[in-house]
Amino acid sequence: MRIVSYLILWFCFTFLFASAVLLVEYVEGFKISTTEYYGLRKRSASAEL
Repeated sequence: MRIVSYLILWFCFTFLFASAVLLVEYVEGFKISTTEYYGLRKRSASAEL
């Protein structure tokens, strides 16, 4: 019976960790595509003028 509680804890931890990793990847990808990439494009466009 004790191993069942450890399995439940393991599944909860695995789910929470995977969700956190996916959320961080989504947020970082969203930030890079909207702010940093746009900033690089804007700097390069102003450098050409």
